[in-house]
Amino acid sequence: MTPSDLAQLSFTAQGAQIDPGARMAGTQVLNFGYRHKFNDRWSLLVVGQDLNGGSRTESVYQGNGLRDRSRSDPNRTTVMVSLAYTFGRPAKREPDFDYEP
Repeated sequence: MTPSDLAQLSFTAQGAQIDPGARMAGTQVLNFGYRHKFNDRWSLLVVGQDLNGGSRTESVYQGNGLRDRSRSDPNRTTVMVSLAYTFGRPAKREPDFDYEP
């Protein structure tokens, strides 16, 4: 990693849910993003969505002697690579400016 690189990892989890007469399984989704700036105008972007394939859902409804089970298992794993160009005049920055944590 160099100062012109930016990486981000995101994990979202939703626990199982219980409702009157129904229950739903939990989900876990892992996303990743990476940006490398070549200069003030050109950047390379790599984005990965649902890398662990955890966006599937399952629901079970029970009541009055009936039982209904629904399962959704979409293939939402996606990786995108792009080259970005920024139009317009670059933003003016103060010399030696750094964000404070």
